[in-house]
Amino acid sequence: MNLLVLLASTSFWDSVSPELSSRMSISLTIILTLAAYTSTRPAAIEKAPYVTFHDWCEQMGIVIVTGISVHNVFAVVMCGGEHGEAPVWMAEEFERNEDQTLAG
Repeated sequence: MNLLVLLASTSFWDSVSPELSSRMSISLTIILTLAAYTSTRPAAIEKAPYVTFHDWCEQMGIVIVTGISVHNVFAVVMCGGEHGEAPVWMAEEFERNEDQTLAG
C-alpha cells in the first residue's frame, strides 16, 4: 500500500504532454485501487470497533494521493505552458507564474 502512494508521486514527472489527463490517470487509478483495498479489513482486526494502525495507514494513503492529485492540477495550470503544444491561455499563465515554477 505504501508503494502505491510512492507510485502516485511519479505522476509529478509525467511531462509528456501539457494535458492534465495523463497525470490524473495515474493518481486517480491509484486512488481507486486504494479505495478497493480499504473496503475490507484483515480477519485479525475485522471486528475491532476502533480505528487501528492499519486503518489509519489506509486513510492517510488516500489523503496523500488525493493531495498529489490536487497538486498535479496546480502544476499543470501554472507550469503546463512551458510545453510547445500548450494552449495559448496556458502559455500566458506560465509566463505570468514563471518565477514560481522550477523551469523559471
